[in-house]
Amino acid sequence: MRHLPVKFYFLKSRKKVFIMMLNLTQHILTKEQAQNRIIEPLNKRYVCSLLTFYDIPTESDLKNRASQLADYALHENADSVLIGGAMYLMPFLIFELNKRNIDAYYSFTKRISKDVIQKDGRVKKTLIFKHCGFVKATLPKE
Repeated sequence: MRHLPVKFYFLKSRKKVFIMMLNLTQHILTKEQAQNRIIEPLNKRYVCSLLTFYDIPTESDLKNRASQLADYALHENADSVLIGGAMYLMPFLIFELNKRNIDAYYSFTKRISKDVIQKDGRVKKTLIFKHCGFVKATLPKE
């Protein structure tokens, strides 16, 4: 079990700053995210297994996986997590995290398109995802 420090606010700017946030996505952190004190789970393979679906999930499957992920975050003493992935899982995950008083956030990224002319004249398009900040994941009240 890991003890993550709590998050806090800068009072003047009202900008939320995290001491630590647990990465509950399948993705490897970008340099910007790591600099924002997001950490990888101790058992990334387990987290990824819960986020990966090989068949169309039932509602029961989604509730189960969300509950297991939220329990894992609680086990790591996370009070905030980065989420993303299967959009059909996210409402269930947010619900389960909220029940455990864990805040969930999405990464806000800008996609920067870059065209590179190849030696043979073809153009290769690449997308660079630049982390810009966080958006709190919430569920509607009504």
